[in-house]
Amino acid sequence: MGPIHGTTQAAEKSRWPGFDWNFYADACAISRQPTIQAEIARLGDQHTFSGIKPTPFAPPVQITRQAAARLQRFCHAYHRLIGSIVSHYPTDRRLQETITLPAAIAPDALRDQSRVQNAVSLCRIDFYLHENGAFSVLETNANCPGLLLYSGIGAAFWREHMPSFQAAALPSEDPNWFGTWYLRAAETLTGQRPEELSILCQAGGYRLELDEIGAAFRAHGVATTELDPRNLKSDTPPPYGYLKLSIPEFAHMRAQLNGFIDAVMAGDLFIQNGLLGRWIGDNKLCLAVLSDPKFADLFNRADLEAVRSHIPWSRNIAQLGPSKISQIRAAPACYVLKRPLDTRGRGVIVGRECASDTEWTAAVSMAIAESWLVMEHVEPTYIASNPASRTVARHDLALGLIDGQIASGFVRSSPEFRVNVALNGRLHPVFLAD
Repeated sequence: MGPIHGTTQAAEKSRWPGFDWNFYADACAISRQPTIQAEIARLGDQHTFSGIKPTPFAPPVQITRQAAARLQRFCHAYHRLIGSIVSHYPTDRRLQETITLPAAIAPDALRDQSRVQNAVSLCRIDFYLHENGAFSVLETNANCPGLLLYSGIGAAFWREHMPSFQAAALPSEDPNWFGTWYLRAAETLTGQRPEELSILCQAGGYRLELDEIGAAFRAHGVATTELDPRNLKSDTPPPYGYLKLSIPEFAHMRAQLNGFIDAVMAGDLFIQNGLLGRWIGDNKLCLAVLSDPKFADLFNRADLEAVRSHIPWSRNIAQLGPSKISQIRAAPACYVLKRPLDTRGRGVIVGRECASDTEWTAAVSMAIAESWLVMEHVEPTYIASNPASRTVARHDLALGLIDGQIASGFVRSSPEFRVNVALNGRLHPVFLAD
């Protein structure tokens, strides 16, 4: 099954009933106006991917009141479950064997974490939606989840251009909400409100939303400086930092990060979500834990029951026996492979995309050698991605959470299997009906 193109009528055959489709039709009609198209293009040029690629803003969607309530109940339970995985990881051998980490950082995860604030405060859950109204989790992002600020900026833009629209605003529509969240989290966990903060990022590296993040802190009167964490000295660490660095890049430069790691471990440097909150909470192998009944003793039963039907069958492929491996090799259309800590659409192999059985067999062998996640293939629903051309495309739903409460959201639509804006996707802001 390749890229999907067609008309908006085709989308009606496989669309999620949790969206208000009359609202979307109105937004699409407005977006086709030449003046609005020009404003959307300018908005995208103002908010880019590392200063190179404009953000491809698309018309917003609105989630119905009933669907929004279901998603919020789910998010509360799911957030608590992820927190349980993070808290149990240092002492539970089963978790350590299932949720694997790169060799460069695995020893750090088992060091004394007693002075590290590993609470997962900010995270993002990515879903596929289904035409029967259900939804399935694809992964969790708890490291430095992207596009949450841009989706809020897009939502504020569309609220201005849909004057009859009445839904309450999510926190992300406030341009300074990111600073509000961080300062509250830091004060709650450390007892002090930061007066200055280091934005810790790789010099010359990925800069998605970094300018907006810095502006949000400065709007609260917090002085900011950018600092490459490799240059941080453990004897003079900044007390507060926002770490914007993917985990694969972090692991690659681990030998140069002793000062940073030592400062965090000593409790001298606060970073959002701590270390385990990022390395474990962001790990795609959390789905293997939530999907497997043998881990049920780690969780609140009510929370687990609330999410179980929304977790696709998932396992650490390296832990499977020969019979199941043979089944996976023989049925590429039924499975997806994911490198546990990769990002921006990398490290995802969709069986249906493989050109040959040989290509899929090689991918399975690599996944076994590197302990990847294998999960059942989940079919998405579709949306008119580009109203101007009426192109129909697959889409997901991403919800940004602050302590389990929905604070931001967006839909990514794309003709590809991996609906990622860093690849070929478009960004639809999300509203929740009151």
